[in-house]
Amino acid sequence: MTKNPGPDPDKGNRLLEFLKRTPERYAIYQPYTIRILLEQGKENDFSMEESKIVSKIKSLTLHRQTNRTDLRANLESLTSVKDYTWHSDLVFFDDEHDPPIWKLNPDEFDEFQTEEILKECNKEIVKFHVKNLIEKNLTPDVYFIRAGKDGTWYDEFLKNTQDSESSLDWETAGINYGGDTNFDLNSKSDDDIGNLPNYSIRLLWFKNIKKGDIVAIKKNNTDGIADTGIVTKEYFFDEGATSYHHRIGVKYLNISIPQIVDGDINQIFKSTEKSGLQDEVLKHLLGDKKDLIDKKQGTDTLSVNHDRTIEILRRKKNIILSGPPGTGKTFTAKKIAKSLVASNSTSSTHQFDLNKNYFMINGGWSNLGFSLSQEPFIWATQGTDPSTKAVWERLQPGDVVFVSNSKKDHGPFHSEKVILAIGICVKKFMGTQPYWQDEKEKNKVIYDYRFELKLFRPIPSKAIQFNSIGGLPFTKGFNAIANEENIKQLLNEISINWSDGSSYIENITFHQSFSYEEFLEGIKPKVVQDDKTKQRFIDYSVEPGVFKKLCMRAEIDSDNTYAMIIDEINRGNISKIFGELITIIENDKRGDEVTLSYSGEKFSVPDNVYVIGTMNTADQSLTQIDAALKRRFSTVEVMPDSSILEDGMNGLKELLDAINSKIREKRTRDNQIGHAYFMHEGKPIDNIRDLRFAFATDVIPVLRDYFYADEDELRDVLSDQFINWNDDARGDLIDDWQDDDGKFKVAIKSAFHVQL
Repeated sequence: MTKNPGPDPDKGNRLLEFLKRTPERYAIYQPYTIRILLEQGKENDFSMEESKIVSKIKSLTLHRQTNRTDLRANLESLTSVKDYTWHSDLVFFDDEHDPPIWKLNPDEFDEFQTEEILKECNKEIVKFHVKNLIEKNLTPDVYFIRAGKDGTWYDEFLKNTQDSESSLDWETAGINYGGDTNFDLNSKSDDDIGNLPNYSIRLLWFKNIKKGDIVAIKKNNTDGIADTGIVTKEYFFDEGATSYHHRIGVKYLNISIPQIVDGDINQIFKSTEKSGLQDEVLKHLLGDKKDLIDKKQGTDTLSVNHDRTIEILRRKKNIILSGPPGTGKTFTAKKIAKSLVASNSTSSTHQFDLNKNYFMINGGWSNLGFSLSQEPFIWATQGTDPSTKAVWERLQPGDVVFVSNSKKDHGPFHSEKVILAIGICVKKFMGTQPYWQDEKEKNKVIYDYRFELKLFRPIPSKAIQFNSIGGLPFTKGFNAIANEENIKQLLNEISINWSDGSSYIENITFHQSFSYEEFLEGIKPKVVQDDKTKQRFIDYSVEPGVFKKLCMRAEIDSDNTYAMIIDEINRGNISKIFGELITIIENDKRGDEVTLSYSGEKFSVPDNVYVIGTMNTADQSLTQIDAALKRRFSTVEVMPDSSILEDGMNGLKELLDAINSKIREKRTRDNQIGHAYFMHEGKPIDNIRDLRFAFATDVIPVLRDYFYADEDELRDVLSDQFINWNDDARGDLIDDWQDDDGKFKVAIKSAFHVQL
């Protein structure tokens, strides 16, 4: 959440204020566009054609799904920035210009701020870049390059070079070699290059630099880095250059690191992988984000564009991740939900004021349990009791009330001194009709001095115990809390319980028996006990379902984000489960109220609630998601991504591609198998034994299910080395390849033409 910048910044400071005070972005469109436009200079009116901006962003994001729609959606927020006390147009979009252009507002920054603005932009660019790589299980390698003696070639490196094929431009970096290497390294094998005399290892490093790596440029022999950049084009041979023929494309970030000290970086070229300096460079670039690069292996990998998916979700509030089995839909949903709530407050979300009055309810479970199951929560005291009447008279709207139950073995928590819920007083009123069980039995009002609470914290799965806090009024009735230290201790404990993150995300799985009553609300029987007679009886009351409870928390806690993950969303009867929500769940209907079927209450879906569903497209026995509901969800495909398997054993990537190619020929792309079938403990399979096991227990059973009714098609997919077709119409699984690496490799090559 953007912090209040205080007084209105002086005119000319707002662009810098925005960059400093806006939280980390999910994409680089804003900071990189601001940088691009600023670099155009006053002479170009700080403007650029939209198509050229898109091309530049594509080069920096390594061509990851960038288009004009994405750009406009992200930059539109800059055309009208509101930050509490000030309002500004930081950029202008001119669609009447041919072609359309984006332009910085020169009134919102001063020339002396240029360097600082660029610095802020570049920090966001590199953080996004490295984070994007890390999420794909890639760690950028860092290389030092000296731009000639005393930086002779530094300016040459900074010149824009254009790719005639893609029309994308970049700066460069390059190296020389002492021997006769006036030839394209791509024309030689790694072994040939390795056999060159002297410093051939440097040529191999340089040839194999990959997109996304970081280069740090030396200008002279003094310690420190003059500039850092992101590799945007892999090795090429620049025949036209007068020197430094061996080149890579780089996007420089204008970030220097003067404190780096290492005599070896005076070399023409050096890899930092084993020097201990790689982490130091990345730490400087990322700041407090260094933890992103601590582990290269075992990093979570997604088969969708994480940032793009979050952008879609933020725009529509509801999303369905759709795809074949084993593509990581549930994993992706959890990852996205965690990203959404990552910026939530780590302390109590409701800032209680110690100047307010604090009270405590302590009731018997027969009445207390009934009140807690109702919406709204109503409590009362007897006017015939002068002491509790006096407490009621002190109670004012906005005051805080702790709801407790302290009778041992009474109610569902079976504990002494527990807080069940926290409420904010909404109003006080006099009761005129019987409400609680004992009032209904006697058909008269007993508790006439009533008040309504809006629960800040609905009943938790485990009650909050306060056995260690002495001096609290755990006596039956309605009491004031006078001890300020007790109040602080209560609030601190509640803050801890609230901030564990579990309250922000709910995970459920739809199935054929899942109901509206479980999801939204329904009548549920409860066994309750009369305090006086000790008799037990069944009480039927309306209880909120899992989605309603989440919305209750979100409504009270409007500054934070909440997420509902619905796994296998198409396995339930969606129309029945969602009920009235069908009209109010979409983004532009958030806040609109409907009347719920059971309670008759008014209900709306808060704006800070996001719904993430997953759907297995291979479940042909199930009906597709209801069309009316689907219109209210964006759909993102989560498809098999064999590139995730590149770090696995030889041939693993090619094997998945070959299997899916056969499936697509005979079925549909929705029947493919995902990369997760070839992963173990979050990493690609790296040995033949695990692959044999995966094939026998996962891959072949799925294929046999897909082609259950068509033996000929199954025989086309699997070779005779896997299936014995003689005894059974469907064939029997051959056992010997499961314990024989050689036979397994032969079977794979026979069926899928892949050499393991």
